[in-house]
Amino acid sequence: VVQSPKGELSLLNHGVAPRKSFSPYLVSRFKAVMDELRHQYRVIVVDLPALDKPSHAPAIAAQLDGVVLIVDSSQTRKQQCVEAKRLLERNGANVIGVILNRQS
Repeated sequence: VVQSPKGELSLLNHGVAPRKSFSPYLVSRFKAVMDELRHQYRVIVVDLPALDKPSHAPAIAAQLDGVVLIVDSSQTRKQQCVEAKRLLERNGANVIGVILNRQS
């Protein structure tokens, strides 16, 4: 964990992404780290990979209190958004909102 210069923000780099797209070990390790961090921080924001490629993101998202789906309006169709939300929910994630980027 790296502290910002003023101490108002702590950052935890995920390191190098694993070659496998999904590993049960990765998810269980993430859960253990999150359980530890929840005792130290009031708010934790996690940036996960895009859902358009196979990844561990849906399983990791299920370990979080809530998920905000970020959508690039210049590249994402409505049906893709619906499918992404369904994928997250099927994996147990709590989708609490959507942010629409690049809206003109």
